[in-house]
Amino acid sequence: MKNVEDLKSVADEMLGGLTAGESLKRQVYAAARQAQETVPFYRWKAFRLGVPACAMAAVIITAAIALPLREESLRIDTHAAGATPAPTVFAMRAAADLPEGSLQLTGAASAPGYKSLFAQSSGANFPLLGVNTRAYRLLKSPTLSEGDLGASVGSVGVISDEPSLCEDSEWKDGLSNIADEGSDIRAISGVDDKTAVAAKVDGKWRVFQRVYYAGHGTMSDSLENTLDVRGSVASLELSDVGTISDSDTANSLIATLLDNASFYSEDATGKKQSLTVTLKNGISFTLGVSGDVVSACGGWSCPEFFTAFSDAL
Repeated sequence: MKNVEDLKSVADEMLGGLTAGESLKRQVYAAARQAQETVPFYRWKAFRLGVPACAMAAVIITAAIALPLREESLRIDTHAAGATPAPTVFAMRAAADLPEGSLQLTGAASAPGYKSLFAQSSGANFPLLGVNTRAYRLLKSPTLSEGDLGASVGSVGVISDEPSLCEDSEWKDGLSNIADEGSDIRAISGVDDKTAVAAKVDGKWRVFQRVYYAGHGTMSDSLENTLDVRGSVASLELSDVGTISDSDTANSLIATLLDNASFYSEDATGKKQSLTVTLKNGISFTLGVSGDVVSACGGWSCPEFFTAFSDAL
């Protein structure tokens, strides 16, 4: 094809007589004539060489516009940079043409995220309490009343910013870096004092959970002696996995943990997940989880617990 005027015959031959309407053809011819009149002579030869390519592009455009769109008009939407464009006709048609049930929208994942119930540290050491040579860490909540408390197990005789440097006798009688000096240290009703105790912080009774600290660990206790909650659990929550809200199921799972856990390490600090154990009295304890190891006071391995937990969901 050497002349622009041959465009119609080429288009008719390639498209089998398919046309885009007389108006569009006139616009194409007018644009070609205007280009021929305005391009200088020394560029006309190059322009003529590009005509075949332009003609093919015009053929493709003509074919696309001539194809039916179920009598829907073509709409071109514009939007400001950074703004979210509205769905186009093509996007809406694509979704409408999908088989029923093939497009599903899901909300946020239902699995709980990592949760630590321990109060935050304000210095080099976390807020802690020591009594009977055991270490306990302050929980964020709850605040207890006298009716929630049991017998006295000691008193805060020493306040120290460096509990790790205190004498064994001070660890036995009672010390803290957060509790009120002279505060009584009390057991909590329904909870063994090897698992948790209470002391006053700023005049209010607060809960301290048994943990490992500076060599003050399990003292050869079993997991159950450091987490004595058998039969008292209301719910369990394992981050990134799910929540067991049925008390019977939760207590069955805790029994699996307490019966099968084997000692792994005195100081198990690597924690990728969290296990929240909420008791029927409303107090919650937190354990770190890494793989099949749970830790608070020492690390304890129990693959059976995690398998049973997943099966119970």
